[in-house]
Amino acid sequence: MIGALFQAVAAAAIGNAVQGAGRAARSLAAMLLAGLLIAIGLGFVTAAGYELIARTYGPLGAKLIFAALFLFIGLAVLVIAAWRRERARRLAASRGAVTAATAFMMGLTSGLGRRR
Repeated sequence: MIGALFQAVAAAAIGNAVQGAGRAARSLAAMLLAGLLIAIGLGFVTAAGYELIARTYGPLGAKLIFAALFLFIGLAVLVIAAWRRERARRLAASRGAVTAATAFMMGLTSGLGRRR
């Protein structure tokens, strides 16, 4: 009886896992397609912007403006990534302290409860 119950629970868990994996795969495929389409769109916007600026400032001016723009965007991405890493590191460090404090308090209260 327990074996049949265990098999039923295991089958349900496997079924849920398979459904979850299918949803994750569809979500990943949709995200990849969206990313590809966004990249193509950004390429066209960049080309159109370059042509517009090249007409106004000439080819050399357009190249310098786009170089500065991409350098600025790249540096901003690096700064944001470093800020997020540092924030995640600080949060992880504080979680360890909270976990240790929680474990200490649980042990302390358990010990005090047994003493009575």
